[in-house]
Amino acid sequence: MSDMPCNFSYPYRTIDGSCNNLDNPLLGRSFTPFKRFLDPDYSYFPFPTNSVPDSRDLSKTLFGNNTQTSTEQQINDFFVVAAQMILHDTALAQRNNASIQCCPLPANTTECMPNLFRDSPNLNTHNPACHNFVRNLGVGSLSGMYGPRQQLNVVTHYLDGSTIYGSTQEELNSLREPNSAKMRVTNVGNNALLPTMGKAVSPNNCPFFRGGDRRASAVITITTHHTFWIREHNYIVDGLLKLRNDWDNETLFQEARKIVIAEFQHIAYEEILPLLLGEDNMQYFQLYSTFQYNCIAVINIVTI
Repeated sequence: MSDMPCNFSYPYRTIDGSCNNLDNPLLGRSFTPFKRFLDPDYSYFPFPTNSVPDSRDLSKTLFGNNTQTSTEQQINDFFVVAAQMILHDTALAQRNNASIQCCPLPANTTECMPNLFRDSPNLNTHNPACHNFVRNLGVGSLSGMYGPRQQLNVVTHYLDGSTIYGSTQEELNSLREPNSAKMRVTNVGNNALLPTMGKAVSPNNCPFFRGGDRRASAVITITTHHTFWIREHNYIVDGLLKLRNDWDNETLFQEARKIVIAEFQHIAYEEILPLLLGEDNMQYFQLYSTFQYNCIAVINIVTI
């Protein structure tokens, strides 16, 4: 992993997360495998239909409508979405072939783990009681050594604003305004919205918005977060330009990006994670906003 060339004098984060750790340049880079808490065990796959608990039963038991929660903190919906942005910034598993069909049963492929909704047969009108659950794309290990199947993270493992700027140079190029330090926007009246995905429209004829993460249009609350982060970037560019009109577009862009990433990290480590995990867990897992050079910056697959 240490053979990848890095520019030791480059003052900014790479867009794909590489060279953040100069001793292990590939750690945390986009399109590298997730890390595991436990060793893989595929000896039981594919599952017999009745050998494991029903996933819907587990969901309803753990997070059903009767689940009682309490907190001493006043937490609103903004907190939930901000926590989801942290997830989207650090983890996105690569989908398998979209043409794979796991329903109706039995599925004639090992790439399936069909979910049976035994108590809600009408959830899937085409194949009642069966959900088309396809396994994520399998990859080899980061070291290149022969070993068990791993799962691919297509975004950077670092909390580095990849959900805003993308995890590849191609994504960034499509999101950044040409010959400018600013991010692309769609101007609607006096409102700067996210850029749209060409002519693609949702079922209600609204355009799909495009962000650094493909889930930017998943729900409106996520879309709003993406929107104010690109507005924040462009706002900072305007402020920096007033202070340093001698900087070129690339320097202005990278300096604004660096500030936005710092804001994103500060909110995560100082506002979101302490409330989500508690101070004891923050200390136990050493979740601080200061850089730890010996940290293995690879997202554990079980956290998603």
